[in-house]
Amino acid sequence: MTHTVGLYCFTTDLRLHDQPALTKAASEVDQLVCYYQWGNAWSQHARSMNAEIGSARQRFLAQSVADLSLQLNSLQQRLWLSHHNDGTTLGKLIEALGITDVYRSVQAGWFEHQQWQELQSKYPHIRFHNIDTRTLYDQSTLPFAIETMPGGFSGVRSKLEKNEPCTPISTLKQLPPMPESASQLEQWPEISRQIPPKQSTTDSPEHNSFKGGERAGLAHLSAYLSSGAASSYKQTRNALDGWNHSCKFSPWLATGSLSVRKVVADLKHYEAKHGANKSSYWIYVELLWREYFQWYAMRHGSKLYQHGGANDTTLHYTHDSERIEQWIHGRTDYPLVNACMTELRLTGFMSNRGRQIVASCLVNELEQDWRFGAAYFEQMLIDYDTACNWGNWQYIAGAGPTTVQKRHFNLDKQASQFDPKQRYTQYWLEQRDAFTR
Repeated sequence: MTHTVGLYCFTTDLRLHDQPALTKAASEVDQLVCYYQWGNAWSQHARSMNAEIGSARQRFLAQSVADLSLQLNSLQQRLWLSHHNDGTTLGKLIEALGITDVYRSVQAGWFEHQQWQELQSKYPHIRFHNIDTRTLYDQSTLPFAIETMPGGFSGVRSKLEKNEPCTPISTLKQLPPMPESASQLEQWPEISRQIPPKQSTTDSPEHNSFKGGERAGLAHLSAYLSSGAASSYKQTRNALDGWNHSCKFSPWLATGSLSVRKVVADLKHYEAKHGANKSSYWIYVELLWREYFQWYAMRHGSKLYQHGGANDTTLHYTHDSERIEQWIHGRTDYPLVNACMTELRLTGFMSNRGRQIVASCLVNELEQDWRFGAAYFEQMLIDYDTACNWGNWQYIAGAGPTTVQKRHFNLDKQASQFDPKQRYTQYWLEQRDAFTR
């Protein structure tokens, strides 16, 4: 009988609950090596700006990876870490440990897909397994083919709402052991022994309410639904701040510390117990938006990052590095934009309404290439999601999946509607000034 050794590559699936990919690996191999390549969290887009990953995002990722590591330890497994991002460490692991099978969650990004394809080409004798874990539907259960999916959200939503999403599976309680040969990894310079959260002069931990990791994500999901806030979500979701004004599942969904299938299953349980209404339903609609962007990204590949988008739309912009820097540091002529950008810089988070406002400002008032904004969000956001981030920026810029022209928000109207007393604006402008003193 053939002896099998699996290599599980954690990416944006840092959890043990509802983990189809890891469950498949556990059921198919005799021994298992668990691996996380830290550099995968930091793609080529922001690197092209010679930027560094934001400290809040790095801290949240570090907490998420540390929590996963502890949970794997409880199952007599270990998470091996590498900070290298050139693919050589992964290849060295495959060759040194006699790997027969490599497992990974499906990734929406084009660059991640290319890396996977290159690995398969280099090791044709190995079985590669790519399993859906980040979406409500498996590719096999989608009510449309990715290649012919409807162009806009409405068409996709109408099809998805007629089909039940996948049911979450049980939490893993057992994993195959590591091979004895894994002990050599202790001596490899490519393998990290710690998960250090980055600290820098822009770090502002006193403003951070988010803690990374599966256990924190599950606790937040339970607390939010227990609060009853889901029944008023539609009325409060556009608020610029307030912990329960929006559900704030996105940071844990982005790292995969929280399963979107579990979120929907728990939401349905909440509705069965407390009653469904337009607000609880709207949380589901927002999750369908997330779903839509995942398949949209897979459908259009590298066009997700191109200025004209999927349809090669002609967009006009200027390039003014000073304006971009003013936008980043909250020094534009628009106080609400400055407040939102300061919150992002100091916390790694911003409300969905705030994101639309600042994106509209960069594209319309400042007339800059939307891709600078998308790359900066990738750098800073603790809930950075490749598909949602780049897809939403395309939508604002008019390069997106619909025939809608670029979105242009009246900034004065937004300020009077969502911050009429300027409480939010004044608070974050004070934080900006205190930080720069």
